[in-house]
Amino acid sequence: VVCSNSSSEKTAEIFEQKLTGITGLEDKGVESRSDIDILNKAEVPIYMVRLGYLTNKAEAEKISDPDYSLKAAEAIYEAILEECRNE
Repeated sequence: VVCSNSSSEKTAEIFEQKLTGITGLEDKGVESRSDIDILNKAEVPIYMVRLGYLTNKAEAEKISDPDYSLKAAEAIYEAILEECRNE
């Protein structure tokens, strides 16, 4: 999970936890980036979730699996709900 700044890392960690727990994705940690334009120009926190790369055959197959997509959507939904409860 990539976030817009260090102040949004706690929420990004929630996304990472939910994604790894529900989808079985490898925990690659949270990354704060300042070199991506859309992350810099936003007035609100932005999170970029990487579910896999289409250039990686195994990941491309996983991404195209409807069950995996549903699990990923569930994980993102659960992360948003948890963040809303924490505010």
